[in-house]
Amino acid sequence: MPLNATARRALRQLLEQEPAARPEAAVFRSGRSPVMPVRSIQNVIAALVRRAGLTTSEISAHRLRHTFALAWLRQHPGRLVELAQLLGHENLDTTAVYTRASAADLARGVEQTQFNLDG
Repeated sequence: MPLNATARRALRQLLEQEPAARPEAAVFRSGRSPVMPVRSIQNVIAALVRRAGLTTSEISAHRLRHTFALAWLRQHPGRLVELAQLLGHENLDTTAVYTRASAADLARGVEQTQFNLDG
């Protein structure tokens, strides 16, 4: 999985804390399990949301993944195959959901049309 420089730096710092960790071992572990359970990851995200002073309950691991996918596709239009690989999708139809315009995108497009006399 490719990582950007920020993620590589954070991962390097994490691994430096446990220099004896094997490269194939899970990166995110809990005290009770060699692999951090999904519920624990959800709790970590919820704690970070609270720590940031955010009050929304809409932030989740799934929402963060979705946000990444949308941002990546906006920066790399038409590169659906690459996005599918990054997300681990075997079927492009699964990834194609990110190509659908949101209500906000549609509204922005309508405002910018030449037929909007107020614009």
